[in-house]
Amino acid sequence: MEDNNLTVVKHNQMIEARYSMSIMEQRILLFLISQLDFNNPNITQIKILTADLINFFNISNQGSAFTSIRSACQSLMSCKIDLSNTDAVHLINIFGEIYHEKGSGVISANFYPKIMPYLAELKSHFTKYKLSAVAKFKSEYSIRIYELLKMHEYQASNNNFFKVIETPVLRKILGITDKYKNFNNFETDVLKRATKEINEKSDINIEYKKIKKGKVITEIKFICISKQKISNLNLDKEFLINEEDEKLKKFLQSEFETLGIKASTYQKWFEIYNLNLIKNNFNYTMKEYSLNKIKNITGYMNKALENNYWNISELEKIAKKIKEEELYKARIQKELEEEQEREKIKQQEIEAINIFSGLDENKKKLVLDDLFLNYSHLRKYYETFGFSGHMPYFLLITLQKLNILN
Repeated sequence: MEDNNLTVVKHNQMIEARYSMSIMEQRILLFLISQLDFNNPNITQIKILTADLINFFNISNQGSAFTSIRSACQSLMSCKIDLSNTDAVHLINIFGEIYHEKGSGVISANFYPKIMPYLAELKSHFTKYKLSAVAKFKSEYSIRIYELLKMHEYQASNNNFFKVIETPVLRKILGITDKYKNFNNFETDVLKRATKEINEKSDINIEYKKIKKGKVITEIKFICISKQKISNLNLDKEFLINEEDEKLKKFLQSEFETLGIKASTYQKWFEIYNLNLIKNNFNYTMKEYSLNKIKNITGYMNKALENNYWNISELEKIAKKIKEEELYKARIQKELEEEQEREKIKQQEIEAINIFSGLDENKKKLVLDDLFLNYSHLRKYYETFGFSGHMPYFLLITLQKLNILN
């Protein structure tokens, strides 16, 4: 068996679902998932050798291990994933059948058909990782937290990414709403232990920060660093290309074309860079263009992508100076102020469109003439898409300049 080739793929809904499993139950489940054939999702019956399971996870004391495996197989039959929300109760069985005959050395399991879309029939919103990354974990919570964080690795900038999660939500996902009610116990037995195991034994390093509202710790912010470059991850192309990516790619392509950017240029960007990185740096470039700081959009965009000018969270700084509490607090405050500013601008953009709609035709022409005089690239964009995309922002600053909107 090629241990390093065993891969786990889960739909993100399943990763964020509420369920509780022991470490042995999770090992069996993940080992079975790693044996699925993604080219044949209708094949739901999987057989594994208990010896392979023991060797892969390096389980000591093999005598008690077989007893533990047998017990875990029995309890797995009653395990369900809870996808319920405020509108509906949604529970799904994981297995339709598990067969483990004492002394046979074989576990035969049939995945419940309803669970297969969350494991094998995946086109978008999924997370993939090497099973070896969690093979040495001893805590069931380490595996769950690792998966929750890996969901966001595709958004990494300079190998850094983060996830903020409400403390009650994290407790629900981990299935411990009735355990570790004292936060100090929760931190010691869950957060600190998972952090230590993930850092020592997986392919990412993490730190976490407690976010308070008053005296209550309401959120946990996990700050993560990939141990290998995102561009070098051995992910199959069919798992990288999904429906959401295609929509984003088409949207960006239409934006680039209307701004006169050559196809050969933006196709090269698509080949080299992550789509979210392109989107974020394009937003940054257009903001700089709106401030008349740049003249050549293509040239500036090239530099923005090469140097990743956009990085709202400044994760690299935080990762390097993670112990400096004041820097972290300042970062949180800045993010809050930026969010408030974005919301303020959004409301102003809506007001700008409403005011423009109420102008007579002569004044509308005056506004558009001034807008295109300063931002000539946008004429074709406006003629094609009207006031969509970035146009409301450019309309806003033009109305302010002409003293039509204060």
